[in-house]
Amino acid sequence: MNSSPTDITAPPQLPVRSARRLPVYNPHIQTDAEVIASFVARRKLFARVMDDLRSEPAQGRAQPHLIIGTRGMGKTTLLMRLAAELRRPEFAGRFVPLVFAEEQYSVDRLSKFWLNCLDSLADAWQKRGETGRLAEIDTSVARCETQARGVARDQDAPLATRVLDELLRLAGAERPVLLVDNIQLMFERLPVVQQHALREVLMRAGGPVLIAASPHPVLETQDYGAPFYDLFKTHWLSP
Repeated sequence: MNSSPTDITAPPQLPVRSARRLPVYNPHIQTDAEVIASFVARRKLFARVMDDLRSEPAQGRAQPHLIIGTRGMGKTTLLMRLAAELRRPEFAGRFVPLVFAEEQYSVDRLSKFWLNCLDSLADAWQKRGETGRLAEIDTSVARCETQARGVARDQDAPLATRVLDELLRLAGAERPVLLVDNIQLMFERLPVVQQHALREVLMRAGGPVLIAASPHPVLETQDYGAPFYDLFKTHWLSP
């Protein structure tokens, strides 16, 4: 029997929510409070990494961390949880977490990576409400980008040094903690000589701290004689 129009029940009207507030699980767009509240799976590893950072002397040589796990195992969420923790007042003046909105697909030279770090530093300042300092970073980035024009990749070393110096100058006493997802993409594109240059920076006293993630073991860390051999403290994520 056909239904009459009066037999049809209209669906309930749901409240309209801002697209920014839709409950889509993406740790990059969550607030720190949301990241902390939703973080349940990798608490022991989170605690181990944070213990290392807490015990790190201001001028110590911090061992980088590499988190390995297949897609969906919580690598990105763990990196975002570390960033949220490092933004607590306890770490003000000691560390500044640098988070990257996109994977480092375009990084084929070290100067580009340090420029991305400058952009991430601007984001970190903005998140802390320090908008008055953003113009200084914008000026530094514009100057470095101008200097980069026409520079061949195999001639990148002087520019990479200048950009890194700008990053460290602007960060001041706060050690940059580089939270890099899918680090294997950058390692695959960086020339070997620039990988060695990055290793040298990471081994400096008081230098940047790298905490990276990859979906699989990274060749550049495994082969004897490879640029990052025996450098990382490696953490394997299990289901």
